[in-house]
Amino acid sequence: MATMIKSSNLVDFHMKHLSRLLTDLGMLHSQSADERRRLHLAACHDNDDSLDVLFELEMLTDGVAGHVTTYVGKSRAHPLTTVQVDHLNGLALLARPDLVKWLEANTESYPLITTLFERNDYLRLLLLTTGTKESAELYTPKAVI
Repeated sequence: MATMIKSSNLVDFHMKHLSRLLTDLGMLHSQSADERRRLHLAACHDNDDSLDVLFELEMLTDGVAGHVTTYVGKSRAHPLTTVQVDHLNGLALLARPDLVKWLEANTESYPLITTLFERNDYLRLLLLTTGTKESAELYTPKAVI
């Protein structure tokens, strides 16, 4: 027999899950400090596009983290605004083909940075899925008549 979960418990679960993933992403960012430093030195020495990669990393992680923090900071489920959805869609990893090529070519040299990009995109997608109007309505308790 399936167990019914109260909608408020489901909202709490999703909020805590998003918050935990954001915390994990922050720890991964800290753990990748050596790789980011190495990438910065390579950019300064070789004059390649490594600084662009670092810029994209900071821009994407800051953008997603800001949206997750705002969403989780609310006390109830609510749909993301059209502006938020558009911004989150603009932060898609796959929308940056040059970055994807760089990641594919440098996964072995920079595994933590690659993982950071991938997990950030997962968190972005999860927020988009959780923050839709349909999801917010699903979590909103309905009056029983």
